[in-house]
Amino acid sequence: MVLQAKAFLSTLTIRDEKAQGLIEYALIILLIAIAVIVVLTALGGGIQGVFTNITNELDAAQ
Repeated sequence: MVLQAKAFLSTLTIRDEKAQGLIEYALIILLIAIAVIVVLTALGGGIQGVFTNITNELDAAQ
């Protein structure tokens, strides 16, 4: 009985470790996505200004 319980607990530990790795990767991806959103939000106006200037220069050149 004790050996069966030990075997069962060891399989739970292996599954928990696999799930832990998956959760860690999911958290890393989530943090990267949040960082990208923050950076794009902060730089959005500047990027839009650059494209507006390029468009205006191209229109003036025609």
